[in-house]
Amino acid sequence: MNKKQVQKHNRICLLLYYYGSLLTERKQEILRLSYEEDMSLSEIADLLSITRQAVHENMQRGIEQLEEYEEKIGAAHRDILLKRKIDSLLEDEEQNNSEKLKQDLLELQKIIL
Repeated sequence: MNKKQVQKHNRICLLLYYYGSLLTERKQEILRLSYEEDMSLSEIADLLSITRQAVHENMQRGIEQLEEYEEKIGAAHRDILLKRKIDSLLEDEEQNNSEKLKQDLLELQKIIL
């Protein structure tokens, strides 16, 4: 996999973590088998006794739904911003940079509220 494919794979795994339970059981299972178990369309189709086309269509619709949930709710993006800001705060604290620490805390407050 190239870098772009890895980023897409990681994003879908993240969205599955946040919003997977909002999908139908079938879509959850298909996406989990594909992205977490690294199974091919054929392997999933054989396992579930459905066509490769049905696997593909469920994957596409499931991914579209996950993206829609993230667009509307934004929980994954918000948590990524929070993690980055917390990392920055910890770095500021290690460097005893109190002014930057204060600035980062104010920015963190804006993200949370």
